[in-house]
Amino acid sequence: MVYNNRIWITQNIDGRVYNGINSFMLFLLQEERSFQTPVYMTFPQAKKQGLHINKGASAFLSYFGIL
Repeated sequence: MVYNNRIWITQNIDGRVYNGINSFMLFLLQEERSFQTPVYMTFPQAKKQGLHINKGASAFLSYFGIL
């Protein structure tokens, strides 16, 4: 999907597309902070990729539910 000439299909670093409230909330976060890429990851995913998290960086809460 395209909005403001940008793709906003939110997904994790492995390519899994977020759905439901998480997709919507991450889209709002992307717009609020002017992120250019709609790709997100968890702290464990970042560590697995060998990435360093900057001191003072903040996380964004997402919801995981099992029905």
